[in-house]
Amino acid sequence: MLQTFFDKYVGLSLALLRELTPRMAITEMGLVSSLLTMLSALTAEHREQLSAREHMYGHELAEAAETSHLERLFLFALAWSVGGTLESADRARFDKFLRSTSTILPEAGTTVGSSPNDTIYSFVVNATSGEWEHWGKRVPSWKPPQGNLGTAFGSILVPTIDSTCCQYNIELALAQERPVLLIGGTGTAKTSTVLQVLAKQNPAETTIKSLSFSSATTPLVFQNNVEGCVEKRQGRTFGPPGGKKMCLFVDDFSMPEINKWGDQITLEIVRQLIEFKGLYNLQKPGEWKSIIDIAYLACMLHPGGGKNDVPNRAKRHFHVMNVTLPALASIHQIFGSLTAAAFPADG
Repeated sequence: MLQTFFDKYVGLSLALLRELTPRMAITEMGLVSSLLTMLSALTAEHREQLSAREHMYGHELAEAAETSHLERLFLFALAWSVGGTLESADRARFDKFLRSTSTILPEAGTTVGSSPNDTIYSFVVNATSGEWEHWGKRVPSWKPPQGNLGTAFGSILVPTIDSTCCQYNIELALAQERPVLLIGGTGTAKTSTVLQVLAKQNPAETTIKSLSFSSATTPLVFQNNVEGCVEKRQGRTFGPPGGKKMCLFVDDFSMPEINKWGDQITLEIVRQLIEFKGLYNLQKPGEWKSIIDIAYLACMLHPGGGKNDVPNRAKRHFHVMNVTLPALASIHQIFGSLTAAAFPADG
């Protein structure tokens, strides 16, 4: 069944992508790898509902409903993998292409919370019904901090449709142990979104380590930071203390210096840690140290215009998503929530 969807959508989507302007160049193999990661996570999340249908409706009816459900999941994964690095205007073109190819996409403006300009990026597949659901229904309510709102203004994070959607996609990738890289312009809340994901982690099970790269960050600096937050498990295997897992967040991921040969050697040691799950012992040359139970999150500005890109060898390990400027609905939500908190209706 999934093979049918691959044959129907993937080749045409990749061909369209060559006519659009992704904010980061990624190999087609890397995009398809991200698609498979999202599909694995989505089908795992929806498996209970998919398997329950046959008991409820019988085989034939269940098969038809399951096909539609899986196709919606496939289209959602396709939009956020192959089309995940596009800006808003190109996302509208990608949505138009999908609508010309499929009859199962949500009708903009006809569901609760949607508007006529919404695209597939404004919707998610409901795990219970298997139908499209607008992201607006999933945005958590925001409670203003106690005391003077102006004092805490710099630390306020108001959940929006964009941030809720991005967090969900990050969590899907992390569930499959795939590193995530968010790219975007200044002020698109990349770092804030990752911090919201990290804040959801259970401190009894997961520790957090945050780094910020700069042009002065060397492989030695990175390795010392990583080795400083792991302990010996057994033999030459190391991991976060107490048997926990760890989320390693790297901000300004593309900042390390490019040497005269065009290499970013700091990102090569990051790639080595992700790909081979280990580092060489600097005190005992040639000895390998396995480092396990680490999930990776990173943010960076759009490459180009004097800003570094990331080597393909490192990039291929990440699920890359572009964080666009806030949509009008998100802007209304942010400032509407702040205004309501500053000037409550009850005085």
